[in-house]
Amino acid sequence: MATPNYRTELNSTQPTTLLNWKSILGGFFIAGFIYAILIALGLGIGGLTLKGITQDGLIGLSIGTGIWMIISTLIAVFCGAFFAARLAPFIESRAAAMQGLVVTSLFFAVMVFGAGTSLMFAGKIVGYTVGAAGVASTSLLDQPAVTAAIENAIGNLNLKDDVSVVIKGVATRLANGNEQAAKNYLAREAGLTPAQADQRIADLLTNFNRAVAEATEVSGNAISAMGWTMFLTFLLGGLAGYFGGGAGATMNNRRPFVSSNERPISRAA
Repeated sequence: MATPNYRTELNSTQPTTLLNWKSILGGFFIAGFIYAILIALGLGIGGLTLKGITQDGLIGLSIGTGIWMIISTLIAVFCGAFFAARLAPFIESRAAAMQGLVVTSLFFAVMVFGAGTSLMFAGKIVGYTVGAAGVASTSLLDQPAVTAAIENAIGNLNLKDDVSVVIKGVATRLANGNEQAAKNYLAREAGLTPAQADQRIADLLTNFNRAVAEATEVSGNAISAMGWTMFLTFLLGGLAGYFGGGAGATMNNRRPFVSSNERPISRAA
């Protein structure tokens, strides 16, 4: 029976491909695992602070949550890219850095598009955009300042339907820019004359428009904050993945997981 002979090649540095997809997937799962641990830790710590929290405290908690999510993401993708390079022992530093970017891209793709997140994200964007444009939408008309402006003007009237129904009906018509329809609707609900309905609508328009402007500004600020947060997360995450992959390749040169590679070179007949 033929017995193969082996030759040992120490510290081989010749990669067979630029990217090692097995190590990329391994790094991706490691990144997801570390991210889940950090998010769970943040929830545990944040949950303890909810007891007796004030409105100002909620604002601070939301800011802290955003910062913690960014930090968790950076740590996760750095570690994922680092171990992706470590799992591919014969890889050059620049290729490892690019491999780290691939790990980061996979991680962000799952975060944004996985498990229905893309639909939820798109829905929120559409809702905020519609509100910011001044078009009737549930998110805009449900703003406390908007409903309060209408309630102050019609709350003392004897209405046929529930006051909340009338408020929404008037708000929807005004938000669509149809003042005449709002007057007719209010006159029908409250039994007012056209002149009385005109006066009521004229009285509430100033406060209504101011409330809508404030609600639109809040929505715009929310969109801006979300956009900047995503931009910084993706940018810093890409850098973390790039340098994580490079750091893993550098560590391989110093302390590789595999120090030699054995392969057969001949067979005896």
